[in-house]
Amino acid sequence: MTRAVLRNGEDQTPAVPAPPDGVPVPAAEVRTGDILLIDGREASVVAVDWVPFHDEKAGGQLVPGIAIHWNAPQSRGILRRRPDDRLHRAAAPDMAALERDWPDWQVWTVRKYIGGTAWCARRRDDHRRVLTAGSADELAAYLEETTQG
Repeated sequence: MTRAVLRNGEDQTPAVPAPPDGVPVPAAEVRTGDILLIDGREASVVAVDWVPFHDEKAGGQLVPGIAIHWNAPQSRGILRRRPDDRLHRAAAPDMAALERDWPDWQVWTVRKYIGGTAWCARRRDDHRRVLTAGSADELAAYLEETTQG
């Protein structure tokens, strides 16, 4: 890294932005109900559509993509991304611990309209069977039962 000239005894090197918090996920894995980090704040995904769009990075060509409709306090919008573009899903400490303890399982939460949050998991190699629980602890117990039995 090149250092800038000191002015008045202060380093003028531009600050390197901190990596976003959360779990990086491909846009293709974003689902309705996910909480994404957009511009430093949490935004709830309300719909996900597979749509082609004109990508400026590809010289304005029409490319396959995903439209992610989101809401946040006092704002809303639509992200248009390629399926392999990385986004950041907000991660609770419990979720990070579950993913660390159960690396073969994909873990996510769904905010229910009424009744709080559902905790979900499925094996990365079998997307047909989904475990659903009312809390992180309950999901951990289900994962323990499933892997032992």
